[in-house]
Amino acid sequence: MHVHLVQFQIVNRQPFDVQGYTTAFETWLNSGGTGALPDVAPFLTGAPVAPDPNETGFKDTAKAYPGQVLRIVARFDLPPLTDLSQPAEYVYHCHILEHEDNEMMRPYQVMP
Repeated sequence: MHVHLVQFQIVNRQPFDVQGYTTAFETWLNSGGTGALPDVAPFLTGAPVAPDPNETGFKDTAKAYPGQVLRIVARFDLPPLTDLSQPAEYVYHCHILEHEDNEMMRPYQVMP
């Protein structure tokens, strides 16, 4: 996973029930997809695992394994609140070539 324009640190990874979450997500989507997405917390199935020693420090790319939640912490250099009239917009994406070729980037916003 690659996060644009920000450095982050890996906090941990935790296994989760992919099929259970997929079912909850599809139910949410089929009911109109309004409101908050299903919370992943009820689908976590194991203990968090710390990053490997070679994954410590600041990164802009991390391995995101199937069936695991990857938690990161990032610091964003936002303008002062008085200068921030709109949320800051960023993107993240997978480095699997097929995904990059199909412009599979996901936007997110950072707000004060």
